[in-house]
Amino acid sequence: MLDHVSLKVRDFAKGLAFYRAALAPLAYEAQHLDEQGKSVGFGPNGEVGLWLEQGAPSSSTHIALRGPSRSAVAEFFNAALRAGGKDNGRPNVRADYAEDYYAAFVLDPDGNNVEAVVHEAAAGAVYYVGTYDIDDPAAFRQYPPRVLALRPRYGGKVLASDTAAHAVEGHARTMNAIIRFPSKAAALGLYGDPAYQEAKRIRQASTSHITMVLVEALSR
Repeated sequence: MLDHVSLKVRDFAKGLAFYRAALAPLAYEAQHLDEQGKSVGFGPNGEVGLWLEQGAPSSSTHIALRGPSRSAVAEFFNAALRAGGKDNGRPNVRADYAEDYYAAFVLDPDGNNVEAVVHEAAAGAVYYVGTYDIDDPAAFRQYPPRVLALRPRYGGKVLASDTAAHAVEGHARTMNAIIRFPSKAAALGLYGDPAYQEAKRIRQASTSHITMVLVEALSR
């Protein structure tokens, strides 16, 4: 496994803008930005896996960055094109690589071939089911916006969110939510994201009788 990759870009400001836009859907953030020295690192959760610095590229390079979900790979592709990249392979399954190899390719402003890939089978969806009682509504109101801001990064889609559920059997809680994720890895990725940890503390402090489970989709 590689620790990191370094690329030289002819125009640092242009390269910084391109990679900021293209890598945001993959949860890669700009870190250790040195505008005077014209260098920057990109990576998720405080880790740097890609370095950029201004210079003369010796030749084009191919780098592959792992994404959290198929939807994130597609968002990467679209964001890269909007930021000035060129289509070098639309988001799709590359069955000649592997049955679960879903990737997209773009050329950056310096001609480097940048790939986003996720190893995820099409039928890998899981459903997050959460139920709990809201004890402190004022404090709890801080929780949903934080989760919703993270959701697109991991391909989550809210299917149900009800604070007045009808109990057919047993006891209904004051919050009942269902969110679909493209894979178990994506769902756990959101749950383990440092940005979610603060949101989780807010939820745990303002609710009770919490139950959260991941339910796998039925195989077709």
